[in-house]
Amino acid sequence: AISLSALTALAAEEGRDLGAGSTMGMFNTAMSLGQIGGPIISGVLLDLYGMQSVFNFGGLMGLIGVALFYLLIYKE
Repeated sequence: AISLSALTALAAEEGRDLGAGSTMGMFNTAMSLGQIGGPIISGVLLDLYGMQSVFNFGGLMGLIGVALFYLLIYKE
C-alpha cells in the first residue's frame, strides 16, 4: 500500500511509450490477480502448514518481487 502511488506513477511514465491504456490495464490486472491469489494461497498454506508458513511465503514473494524489479529496471 505504501508503494502503490509510486508504482502507479512508474506505470504512467511507461505508458507514454507503450500506450497508456494497455499499460494501466496490465498494471490493474496484476494487482487484481495478487489480491485474488494471495489470500487463497495464504489460506491453503495456513491450513496445511500453520501460521509461520504464511509469513515465510509473504517474505519470499517480497524478495522475489524486489529481485524481479531490479532485473527489469537495471540497465547497464
